[in-house]
Amino acid sequence: MKASAGAAAAGAAYQTVAAEMRKYAPAAIKVEAVSYANVIDDAGTALKSGTMPTLAAKSTDLEKVTVWVSKNCPVK
Repeated sequence: MKASAGAAAAGAAYQTVAAEMRKYAPAAIKVEAVSYANVIDDAGTALKSGTMPTLAAKSTDLEKVTVWVSKNCPVK
C-alpha cells in the first residue's frame, strides 16, 4: 500500500488482513491469531478515524503467532 493512498485506505487494508487472519488461521494458533487479528483490526479502525489504537491482546498471544509464522511461513 502506498502512503499516498491515505489513512482510510490503509485502515481498510488492515481490516481486510485481520478478517483473513481470523478465517485462515491454523488450528495450532487459532485463538492467539484471533487475538492478534483484533489488534490489527483495531489499528485499522484507528487509522480510518484518525485516533490511536488500543492494545487489547495479551503479549503472549502476539508472541505465539509471531513465532509460529516465523517457523512455518518461509519468506518468498
